[in-house]
Amino acid sequence: MVGKANEAVIDIERINCPALIDPGSMVSTVSEGYHASCLTHLPLRQLKDFEIEVMGAGDNILPYSGYLEAKIYIPFIDKELDIVLLVTRDTEYNRRVPLVIGTNIIDLVERYLVPVDNTIPASWLTALRSQANGIIGQVRSTNKTPIHLQPNQMMHIAGLVRHQPGRATAITEHHDLDSDLRTGLSVCPRLVEIGK
Repeated sequence: MVGKANEAVIDIERINCPALIDPGSMVSTVSEGYHASCLTHLPLRQLKDFEIEVMGAGDNILPYSGYLEAKIYIPFIDKELDIVLLVTRDTEYNRRVPLVIGTNIIDLVERYLVPVDNTIPASWLTALRSQANGIIGQVRSTNKTPIHLQPNQMMHIAGLVRHQPGRATAITEHHDLDSDLRTGLSVCPRLVEIGK
């Protein structure tokens, strides 16, 4: 792994658990050790009716012993979600971070997002950005005159973007990061509603 892992604390079955929010994983998992120590009230279910072969990095098969049905609470959407987790063998990493939140849950969380005033936690924002289906378009200011910002000033700016069918929300982000770094201008990542 290069760089800092995209980790967060997740409320699973009313217990705070370290988790990797991983948009590179299609499935969500929990370690056998964490199941045995903190989630023993959840029965380990077997996948008798169908076989799933889960491939990890480098096309390695990820062994699992069954699955759990659990509840997680996501505060920034104020929802408790019923989820399925594959139970995987313990590794050095998942002894420290026992939960992996994959795209099956990230996609579900994205469906409940509504425009909010507060920020989405950085770990979730990173995962949601990587799930985006490409750039919707460049937002153009509706101001008739130039906008002048003073040092350390924050400003809300209204703008227009060409609407794409099927998209109700989007996340604002830097269009040209190199230019933004040179000028010192930054765009706050926010979930915004795309009107007609």
